[in-house]
Amino acid sequence: MLPILKKITICVSSVIVLASCGGGNDVASGGASTGVTSASAVAPAASVASSNNSARTTVSPTMAAIDKVGNSFTSVPAGSILRVAYVDAFANTFAGIPAAGFAAPDILIYAFVQSGLTSPVLDSALISAITSAAPKQSVGSKTFISIGGQNGSSATLSNTATVVSNVSAGIKALNATLPTANQVVGVDLDLENGISAATISALAAGFKQAGFLVSIAPQPIAGPVQAAPWNAPNVDPASPNGVTGVSSALYLSSGSTSNDYGAAIASGNVDYIFAQAYNTGPGAVNIGQCAETQTCIVGQLATALNNLVKTSCAGSTGTPLCIPSTTRYAIGLPSIRGAAGTYTIWQPPTGAPYNDQNILSVLAVEINKAPLNGKNGIMTWVLNADYSPAKDPYNDSYACIGGFSSVVFGATQAMSCP
Repeated sequence: MLPILKKITICVSSVIVLASCGGGNDVASGGASTGVTSASAVAPAASVASSNNSARTTVSPTMAAIDKVGNSFTSVPAGSILRVAYVDAFANTFAGIPAAGFAAPDILIYAFVQSGLTSPVLDSALISAITSAAPKQSVGSKTFISIGGQNGSSATLSNTATVVSNVSAGIKALNATLPTANQVVGVDLDLENGISAATISALAAGFKQAGFLVSIAPQPIAGPVQAAPWNAPNVDPASPNGVTGVSSALYLSSGSTSNDYGAAIASGNVDYIFAQAYNTGPGAVNIGQCAETQTCIVGQLATALNNLVKTSCAGSTGTPLCIPSTTRYAIGLPSIRGAAGTYTIWQPPTGAPYNDQNILSVLAVEINKAPLNGKNGIMTWVLNADYSPAKDPYNDSYACIGGFSSVVFGATQAMSCP
């Protein structure tokens, strides 16, 4: 992810009206027996004539999700996936996130600890963000803070005992001011600049021993090809540890070419894997012949991770990858094009207009057919961008406001599209 950068309900084109947006609960949607399964629907904007041929640009959670033209948008059913979202606590767009945005995810990760790495007091921006936003989260959701990001370095993280001590003390002091239901319970390791496996393992073990849940945000890459002449860095989801002469092994990297997170995962000290399926770069990895620029990466990567799960990883060094059955995962995606770089599902990548509505629709279909469930799911960077897409630093004038949260996470806040 990026330090201040890192969206799916539907508006409508002028030809097709898309509905069934949001994926909310049965109370709002009419209940299981009514045949209406979403809490949100596309409503005509005030300035648009109320006819079947009008383009609809806002979403209301109070309308029945029925498309009068006969075309319905496939949103992600409520409760079907683990929903994880990062929040940039330092960005001026933080204030643009509505209460419904904070309420939709199951896990909220506030990024990133900076001065709190070298001091037993968390950064004031993190304290302010969590104090104001955590009470808006849904009952049962979990609050994490993250260390690292694009600017995390070996220099600031190498003394792992000090980092664990300082961050733990900072969290303890913050939690003393928060209601029990809103306290920080986890630490996320978003370590991207080639941080060593030893450092990652020590941090994971340290925070786990300190009583926190631990999550990681690795970059999936293709490991070394097992034998020449195979050159394409493709991982076969059915055989994610590689097949000699046929496919590469899946590695979970911190920005290097190594399996940096493998040992920490195999140790059992990692509770959640939030795999960043974007920005690895050209040719770094294909999963089942799906690149980061294709929505099919979601299902292919999920299949690969499922096939790496073992009842026990005792004795494993982490390479090849072994994921204990107690570890959950989420496939990470940027919420809009402006939240990340060139290699994402949001295409074309820069400058030219893109159809956020179409991409969100295709993504929702992909998520619904992917081997995900309430145990595993989707992560996004970042809520700020989802709700303030056109503002600096995202500068994305084509994205729907609140689109990702509405369609993927079932947020009830009305969304709007350009």
